Amino acid sequence: MSAIQSMNGGHAAAASIQREASSGGVPPMVKALTGGIEGGIGGMGEFPSAQGLSDAACNSDLVGMNKMLGSNIGVDARDHQGSTPLMVASWHGNAEAVGRLLSVGAAVELKGNDGETALHLASWCGNMRCIELLLRAGTSVDNKDKEGMTPLMFAAWNGREAAVEILIRAQAKVDAVDANGSTALMLAAEEGHADVLRFLQKQAAAAKLKHR
Repeated sequence: MSAIQSMNGGHAAAASIQREASSGGVPPMVKALTGGIEGGIGGMGEFPSAQGLSDAACNSDLVGMNKMLGSNIGVDARDHQGSTPLMVASWHGNAEAVGRLLSVGAAVELKGNDGETALHLASWCGNMRCIELLLRAGTSVDNKDKEGMTPLMFAAWNGREAAVEILIRAQAKVDAVDANGSTALMLAAEEGHADVLRFLQKQAAAAKLKHR
């Protein structure tokens, strides 16, 4: 019997259909950042100054970032997608930009329009250095988005084994449940990420033994 078949009589598949219907198979903010909503990152939008800072973070343009940060643009200014520069840099894996933004006080706990934090986005993409910097800066490893999904769920759903491992080491809850009743293990199973699934199965078993 496959892992998916063993899960609550098809619960994982039903949850997957619900997610795909609402977000096209990926978290809504991830869809926005890849161009699924209003064209994604790029262009000046309604807020040119904030958008310019996000574009610099996107391209790891530290010179441009420093110039804008030295003006009256706040480090947490949101672009036309509702994302902060830290979220954008984390999504693109620009660790230097993430480090610079954190050094001038970027807020790690801010959430985007759909509830995702910078750690959610770094975890989805498997941007390890960014994940490490965000965790070191004190972001909560178990923050939930509007669908109740944690960064661990994002990483598991997208098959990012190394990200899953570092989040588990940071004490992410392997048994956390989202709004559809799914855990990170279920998400890895429904997407066929065998290595992630095996790792999470071991972690789930260890957690059960620990709490006996």
